[in-house]
Amino acid sequence: MAYQEEQCPHGRLCIFSGGTAFNSVAPFLARLTPKVSYILPVSDDGGSTAEVLRVLGGPAIGDIRSRLLRLASPKDASTDAAVRLLHHRLLNNEAEAYIQWKLVVAGTDPLWNGVTPEFRGIVLGFLQHFDVCVKRVVVDGDAESHFRFCGGSLGNFFFSGARMFCGSLQSAVTLWKLISNMPTLTEVCKNKSLQCARLFSSTVREIFISIWCLSARLRRRV
Repeated sequence: MAYQEEQCPHGRLCIFSGGTAFNSVAPFLARLTPKVSYILPVSDDGGSTAEVLRVLGGPAIGDIRSRLLRLASPKDASTDAAVRLLHHRLLNNEAEAYIQWKLVVAGTDPLWNGVTPEFRGIVLGFLQHFDVCVKRVVVDGDAESHFRFCGGSLGNFFFSGARMFCGSLQSAVTLWKLISNMPTLTEVCKNKSLQCARLFSSTVREIFISIWCLSARLRRRV
């Protein structure tokens, strides 16, 4: 469905949701209107998200990562290949997962097939930065700080690396929007940010405007 202004005449949609369960709806909303704000929780503590939190700290990235990858709109084969790579999870055996991770950060794993050097430089750079941060913690810490890569999401590692390099999660999200051809008017943010509070108050105001306009039309018809 092509977007038409009259389908969403008074501004953006504001969606409070979890991560994976709502992902199947996101592409439909993108066809309805590009003006969507997704406000996601940062309470995800499973899988490699929990491991990133345990060793490196920061906001829980899993739900935000899954939504950002789903909203990507690859404009060429290279972008599509990079999105597929970030969807990938490492093997569930720790030794095998670590071997594959080293191939990924060396840029030699077959997962990189189809990704152009320009795009590879961006994605690989943040994965390597994540790897450096993990090694730094392990060197400075103790045995408990050892990072477990088994079952790890490359997308989680990429967005965590981008967050730590850029200094904020929102900067990492903005970067991803630029390189993934994600709709520029679509926003994804964690539910504790001030930006989300502003978006929510703006959306409430727009809802009241929509209701007022609808009631005015009904009064004219009567």
